Amino acid sequence: MEVFIDVHPNPFISELTVRIIIDTTVIAIIRLTNDKGIIAKMMSCTLEKGETTLTIDKLSKFAAGEYNLEVRLLNGDEIKRIPLVKK
Repeated sequence: MEVFIDVHPNPFISELTVRIIIDTTVIAIIRLTNDKGIIAKMMSCTLEKGETTLTIDKLSKFAAGEYNLEVRLLNGDEIKRIPLVKK
């Protein structure tokens, strides 16, 4: 499975835009975790073959620091992990 993921802005303040290009349709879990691995935000979605754009908002309440955006398949297999910084 080929996947391209673009996340911006990085560093972020209150929201993220996630653009995912994938070569097959899958159900995915998107997780934003802090530097201790604690889930700050989680959502599930269907990633259609081709391009999917998601907005993750209401992030201003989270503490500044390092985070990871994880994209996983429904069965838990990790597709991609992207390091991010919260201002």
